[in-house]
Amino acid sequence: MTSPITTAELADALASGRAIRIEGAGTKEAWAPERPGEVVSLRDLSGITEFHPADQTVVVRAGTRVTELQDELRKVGQCLPLPDPGIAGDALAGYWGTVGGLIACDMPHGLFAQHGGPRDWVLGATFVRPGGVVAKSGSKVVKSVAGFDVHRMVVGNWGRWLVMTEVALRTFPCRALGPMSARLIQPHPGDAWIVRTLRSEYEPFLENLSPFAADPASCTIWSMTPPTNTDRLLLGPRGQRSGDPVTEVMRARLDAILDPKGVLR
Repeated sequence: MTSPITTAELADALASGRAIRIEGAGTKEAWAPERPGEVVSLRDLSGITEFHPADQTVVVRAGTRVTELQDELRKVGQCLPLPDPGIAGDALAGYWGTVGGLIACDMPHGLFAQHGGPRDWVLGATFVRPGGVVAKSGSKVVKSVAGFDVHRMVVGNWGRWLVMTEVALRTFPCRALGPMSARLIQPHPGDAWIVRTLRSEYEPFLENLSPFAADPASCTIWSMTPPTNTDRLLLGPRGQRSGDPVTEVMRARLDAILDPKGVLR
C-alpha cells in the first residue's frame, strides 16, 4: 500500500531499518529497477518554499509536479530548460512527473545539449539518509563556495543512498531557450531503451535501432528495440543499465558506506 509521508515520518521509516521504496508520480516506473520493500509516496511534500526571480533560484519540495513548478516560474518569464511535453512529446521532455523524480531519475531530454540536465541545475538539497538523519548540502545561490556537493549524489540515484525532500534549483529565462536539435520520429507509449553513443557511432546506432526520437547534438537515441551493444545503454526497461564495471564498483562502495543495511536497495 502506498501512503503519503512527511519528512519526519520518512526519517522515522528510514531509521526503522525496514526496506523502503520511494514513489512519486510514477511517470518513470517503467525504467525503475524492481526492489522489495514498503512503498512510500512523497506527494504530500509539495510546493515552492522560496523563489528569488532576480537571482534565478527556486527552492521546491520533492513531491511538487514539474508542471506546477513550470507554471509558477513562467509567470515571471523563467523556467527549467525542459521541452514542453505537449509539443515535444513525453520522451523528449524527459517524462515529466515530480521534481523529486526529475532529479532522482535524471532522464535525458531534448534540450540537454544546450542546457544540460538536473545535475547542472541543482544548487543544494535537503535529504534523509538511511538511519533517519536529515541533512543539507549546497546552497541557495548560483555561485557558492560552500564546497559540499553531496546533493549531486541524489541526481540519477533512482532512490538509492539518499532521499531528497527539498531542492534548490537554478532557473533560466524562457526567452534564452533555443530550438531543439532533437526530433520526435513517431509517438511511442510503450517500453523504451535510451542509448547515448559516441559521435562517431551515432549514425550506425540510429540505423540499427528502431528509434522513435533522436538527438544528434547529444547523440541520444530513444528506441523501441534494445541495442546489441549494451555499453552504450543509458536506460532500459525495469532497471536495465550499461554493465560498466567501474560504475558498478562505485555503486557497491556507496551501498556499503551510505546504506549498509540495504534500506533503500
